[in-house]
Amino acid sequence: MLNEWKEFQDYTGVVNYTARNKQDTTYLGRFTFDTILNFEGLNRVLTILARGFLFHNENGSPVKAPRERIGYAKRGLCAWCSVPDSKKATPREAWQFGSDFGGLHSEFPSLVEENGSGWFHRHVHRVVDFVRENPERVSSSAQKKCAVIEKGFDHAWWDKVIQMQIPLFAPTTKGQWGLRFDSFLAQALELGPLRTEEPILPPALVEQLRSLT
Repeated sequence: MLNEWKEFQDYTGVVNYTARNKQDTTYLGRFTFDTILNFEGLNRVLTILARGFLFHNENGSPVKAPRERIGYAKRGLCAWCSVPDSKKATPREAWQFGSDFGGLHSEFPSLVEENGSGWFHRHVHRVVDFVRENPERVSSSAQKKCAVIEKGFDHAWWDKVIQMQIPLFAPTTKGQWGLRFDSFLAQALELGPLRTEEPILPPALVEQLRSLT
């Protein structure tokens, strides 16, 4: 079964931070440690988010004019990706890209807090908190990975959020990197609305299942 709308909700809703044993990674939600540490698969995540913002209302119903929501969708991506500015950070010039989108809290209250902590940033830190507080229910490998996250995630994610705003033809190395907000929006427009497809079984198999159950 393909349910991309459910996937969108999993990326923007409440995660169940729990684990029954050391093999249970429910606390990670739909993510893996590879996504958190190396940002693997992030292109799909942000494209799913862009499609949700562009083509769907909050209840999942389709919108009438998705192309008119490009600005809204980009702000939604910024809110989700937001990273708080360090209190020691040097104030940025007007022309510089920022990572703190706390100003979008009123428009996207569930995606970014007023202090600039976006959904993904909060999720990663809640994963670390869960692992630290429940060592008996998580593997030693997970504990080691969370130690690495604590040391370097915030800066790495800050750098990635800045990179995603750099124009495609910027005359720098970062301008050649593949992840950027405009690319996610372009992919979203090409792919269209999120799909929710129920599997269609052959009539003979349906009848067989009914007889067995």
